[in-house]
Amino acid sequence: RNLWLNLVCSPLSADQLILQAPHPVFEGDTISLKCRGKEEKKTSDKIYYKNGKKLKNSYNTDSVTLKSVSRDNSEYHCTASIEFLSIFSRTITSKPLKIQVQELFLPPVLTATPSQPTEGGPVTLTCETQLPPQKSNVQLQFCFFRDGQILGSGCSSSLELQIPTMWRKDSGSYWCMAEAMAYRISKNSSRSQIHVQRIPVSEVILETKPPGGQLIEGENLVLICSVAKGTGTITFSWHKEGTRNLGRKTQHSLLAELQIPTVKMHDAGRYYCAADNNYGPIISKWIRVTVRSPVSHPVLTLKAPRAQAVVGDMVELHCKALRGSPPILYRFYHEDVIMGNSSAPSGGGVSFNFSLTVDHSGNYSCDANNGLGSQHSHRVSLKVIGKQGIPTAVNSHHPRLSSTNRAPISCGWDDIPADSPLFLPPPESSEIIPYDYIFSKLYHSFVSPVSTNNSHMPHSLSNINTMTFQSTYYNSTITDKGA
Repeated sequence: RNLWLNLVCSPLSADQLILQAPHPVFEGDTISLKCRGKEEKKTSDKIYYKNGKKLKNSYNTDSVTLKSVSRDNSEYHCTASIEFLSIFSRTITSKPLKIQVQELFLPPVLTATPSQPTEGGPVTLTCETQLPPQKSNVQLQFCFFRDGQILGSGCSSSLELQIPTMWRKDSGSYWCMAEAMAYRISKNSSRSQIHVQRIPVSEVILETKPPGGQLIEGENLVLICSVAKGTGTITFSWHKEGTRNLGRKTQHSLLAELQIPTVKMHDAGRYYCAADNNYGPIISKWIRVTVRSPVSHPVLTLKAPRAQAVVGDMVELHCKALRGSPPILYRFYHEDVIMGNSSAPSGGGVSFNFSLTVDHSGNYSCDANNGLGSQHSHRVSLKVIGKQGIPTAVNSHHPRLSSTNRAPISCGWDDIPADSPLFLPPPESSEIIPYDYIFSKLYHSFVSPVSTNNSHMPHSLSNINTMTFQSTYYNSTITDKGA
């Protein structure tokens, strides 16, 4: 009897029941726990527990499935009924089991290259982690964030994110996330502060289009302001000496343009520009813009000492363009034949003076040219007559005569038009023209009307001592002895 009691009451060893788990186990894995008896055929009614609580649907089953295990340090065990002596059974408990769940991958590390990017430059963000060899086929996705906002187009399989241009406003807290979608496991990197560096502007230059700042009135002027260095938002401004600001532009660029359409003469002067990206304005050197104006039609005026121009008078032609950039070259014309030219280095008009002869009757004009085109004046007419009271002797055929030559001689008033000369009447007798005949006829011409019938008197010239007959109209001189 005592032997029987000892057999019934003696405890069964915990080794009679073992809870088994696979190895290695990684977070996110799905595993099976198996409860095994030392004598499996005598083991029944298996129940599984986690942290002392019965797992659902784990009664009287050889194994239980755990989905997506985590590294939570949970403790598992199982219980079962063990038959002994063929007629008795007793419930025994396995030893507790802590499953060693390994990390599927380490938390990623975020790096930025360069670590201190400059404005306007690129940066590369890298999210680095590593899978164990047993899980090398696991697909990871990477996401990048700044101040809680996802960057780029979202998560992707690339562990790098290229940001082509960084600005000052892009400074902030950055981190990344690596995610194993199939395992529903994601891990974040630690946060990194990225400060975008700004480079102050330098070497500000002002240029013009057309180059050199030489313009013709009516053309368009473009002022180009540029900087050699400088990052971020740059504010450009343009200035003209003695005036207010011409304009201002703010943009992410090392160059900006300002157009001044249809320039006028008052747009000429000195200009400069300035650039500022919050470190203070930097000013360019001064440049000079010149605006040239084509000449206008010049005005020709004629100044004479009397209302009716007379041979020998000094007259002045004055040509002046009211508009036009100097220097201006003026040319004077008589019947479209150039008489002379003169330059006005500082602008204004010029004069041309000359003594009149009968040949100076006709039309006068001038033109002005400053290299931007020539303009012609209106025409001014001038009629020149001889001096009143001085007779004019005209030899219509022979420019030089001797005492034996015979030639027609006519004498008339200088203030009578050239096409109506007055002639001396022929003497009544003798072919010799004496002094008293010449002078008496001349005197008679002064005090009484003389015939204008264009009569000629052919006579021999003799005994006339150096007497000169001058024709103002025909510009010929006749003397005796061939003088």
